[in-house]
Amino acid sequence: LPTMFRPFIRWAGGKRWLCSRIQRYLPLSFTDYYEPFLGGGSVFFCLQEKGLLKNEIFLSDCNTQLINAYKLVRDNPESLIAWLQKRTYTEEEYYKIRNHYNLYPFAPSASVEFIYLNKCGFNGIYRVNQKGEYNVPFGNKCEINSNYYELLNNDSKALQKASITKQDYKTFLKKKIRPQSLVFIDPPYTTSYTENGFIAYNKKTFSLEDQRNLLKVVQRINDSNAFFLMTNAYHDVIKDIFGHFQIREEIRQSLIGGKKAVRQQVKEYIITNYNVGE
Repeated sequence: LPTMFRPFIRWAGGKRWLCSRIQRYLPLSFTDYYEPFLGGGSVFFCLQEKGLLKNEIFLSDCNTQLINAYKLVRDNPESLIAWLQKRTYTEEEYYKIRNHYNLYPFAPSASVEFIYLNKCGFNGIYRVNQKGEYNVPFGNKCEINSNYYELLNNDSKALQKASITKQDYKTFLKKKIRPQSLVFIDPPYTTSYTENGFIAYNKKTFSLEDQRNLLKVVQRINDSNAFFLMTNAYHDVIKDIFGHFQIREEIRQSLIGGKKAVRQQVKEYIITNYNVGE
């Protein structure tokens, strides 16, 4: 088995920082694994690398192109790598591929184009305009090389036994969660560095109403005698909503700013329905 799994795409709000400390937050044992906000998949790949996913795996996200990219990596990494090897990594080619992707977002070529754009776009962000067109500019740095091809092959192996579906979290978690399973929940919140403006920052990404709906979902998980492990924004309103579950503070380093970026400590909440070790 490969010794290194890690996300093959860059995705806002990724949880790679959690991987080095995740075992302190896991239940003593669990069976199946569910992840409804898949994104870059940092926690999934981390748990796979540690050999902790021994039963069934269910992965989902509401982003169609993202899910299609995961299926492509799982089912046909050879064709993906062959396509990437034929590309050049210039600004001219980037905009040519971006234009084609926007004209034909659901063509068979869209999945490989999505991965190319993610790796070569500015800061690896995913952003669309009001027309739904991908509009991220060229990023001057394309991390696509032999090491990346090796990563794609490794991640393909990690995904072989995973069920991958395009669903919103409420639909995905409406199914009966099996007792003793683990659900990792990472809603797309934005952490603010001061408490001012928290609600405004999050209104379009994951609103307070969404957080309250999420509470109903985790209560159902809890009633199923399953476990959930959630990351969420460090804010009083989050503590109020999920306060009757176990809440811990976690401090991570974050790079804030543009060219003159500085490292800053940021707090996030880890919320579970089981006791975790100190």
